[in-house]
This record gives sequence, structure tokens and C-alpha cells, in this order.
Amino acid sequence: FNIFPNEYISISTDTSFVLRQWKKSKAQCMIETSSMPSMPDNKGNILLLNNKGNILDELRYTDDMHFSLLRDVSGVSLERIDPYQQTSSLQNWHSASSNTGYGTPGEENSQYRKNDSSFATIQIAPEVVSPNNDGYNDILQIHYRSAVNGCLLNVYLFAENGQYLMKLVDNQLCGIEGSFYWNGLRKNMKIQDGFYIILAELMALNGKTFRYKKLIGIRSG
Repeated sequence: FNIFPNEYISISTDTSFVLRQWKKSKAQCMIETSSMPSMPDNKGNILLLNNKGNILDELRYTDDMHFSLLRDVSGVSLERIDPYQQTSSLQNWHSASSNTGYGTPGEENSQYRKNDSSFATIQIAPEVVSPNNDGYNDILQIHYRSAVNGCLLNVYLFAENGQYLMKLVDNQLCGIEGSFYWNGLRKNMKIQDGFYIILAELMALNGKTFRYKKLIGIRSG
């Protein structure tokens, strides 16, 4: 089953029950499977693996992560707020809102906090970096543009499986527009050819944050 960027799906063993239980469910975005691992309400552990068995993401959850003023959390979805923040952070989870019926299977989470894109843009190019000094795509460019002065920029490099590798830009004070560059090296050594994730984070003094994530390739040959 293909999942495309910015699309949502709900996976369950009984889609008809999901549709009855949560009125904001989206029937066309549901997949019914014959069996699923048990996920108790009180606590559990969820792992997302790729086809090689590598862990892409992991969550250890408990019912204490729900909104503390809810008397009964039965039937209440526990929602991730920001996909760019750490999965394991307790502050990144919240109970689904009451006005959505406490769940939105197949749709965007009711508590999802969007990046504020009104004040900034970030562009990362090229998509494939070839750090072999032949004059073609040797350097990765991270270009930012902001509507406010005094922003701080952090740029992180992750392996394709989500493992943190290094910080490309560390709390750099930015102007209205500018660029940073990366030569494709880690500790002055070439990194292995393959796919990597770049996460750029631009933070304004007023607390607004803009994040941009891009998959790039490294090919030395």
C-alpha cells in the first residue's frame, strides 16, 4: 500500500468499528488487516521498522500521557503534536480534542501543531550531493529567508533510519536572507554513499519556529 507525502491512513482489524466510534474518521483512508499486535490502553511500546528490520521510530506510552483533567480516557486517542519533535518527549503528546469526538482516524491529528511558515522559508539543494571535487554538485546549500531579524538556525544530519549523525549548523545568528554550505564530509572524512535526512530549524526571538526536512543522497562516484 502506497502512502504519499501529507497523506494519512488508519490501520485496524475492524474499520466499521472505527467509523462508528470516531465520527471524524475518513473511510477512504483506512486499511483493514486480519491481525495486529496488542496495544493495551494503560501502557505499551510501539516500533516502526523498515523492510530491513531497522527501527525508524519508537514510542513507549502510558495512559498518564493523556490530559490530566479527563476523567475517563477510554476511547480517547493519544495524539502526537509535532512530527519534527522527539517521539519520546512527553510534552509532544496530548489527548485528542473533544470537538472531534476524541479521535480523527485517517485525518490529521486534532492537536497537530503546524510550523509557522508565514515568517520563513528554507530551501536545500541539490537533492544528490557528489563530494568528489569535480565541480558538479560538490556542495550542499541551505538557503533561508526570514521576515524577521535575529533568528537562530540549526541544521542536523540524520541517517536514513533516523540515527543522529552530526550538526551541520549550530545556533547561527541569521539575517533576513542567507545561505550555509556543507561539503559532504563528517569529521573531515567522506560519509558512506546513500540516503540521508537534513532537518533545518529556524527559530525567532518571539518563539516562532519553522522546520524543514529533506531527504538527500550522497554519491561520491
